[in-house]
Amino acid sequence: MTIKELLKRYTIRIPSIQREYTYGNTDQTTTEKREELLEFIFDTIKGAQPKSLDFIYGNINGAYLEPLDGQQRLTTLFLLYWLFTPNASEILYDQQNKQSKFFYATRPTTQAFCNAFCQKRAQDLLINWQKKESFSDFLVQQNWFLYQWRQDPSVKSMLN
Repeated sequence: MTIKELLKRYTIRIPSIQREYTYGNTDQTTTEKREELLEFIFDTIKGAQPKSLDFIYGNINGAYLEPLDGQQRLTTLFLLYWLFTPNASEILYDQQNKQSKFFYATRPTTQAFCNAFCQKRAQDLLINWQKKESFSDFLVQQNWFLYQWRQDPSVKSMLN
């Protein structure tokens, strides 16, 4: 199943028992894992033999998929989907329920960030980005970006 199909079918709620999103951390081991995953994904996009990202499994509670394994991969796919898919916000934000189709239930700040983030179109932000700073720094400067999100470990990692 693709990330788009998964998001159309379920809201992905990372349960509070899960660790933070760490693939955005800057230590050497995490950087190597992230680069390996991104290389894997981009090679597949460029036409290499399609590969499996291994199993992602968890519980389904009504409309929610709560992963027990695969959270780091799901979050990375979610971020890439947002960044590279025109009109991704139409899939990522549920207008009827007024919530993101992907969020961390670890703390209210992470959930609020996901709700605001998923309503934004990456393409609109990229057009206004002057490339004088990193895209992450640009996002932090936006008027919708709340100050307390700067201290949230998962938000900081997602921005990296």
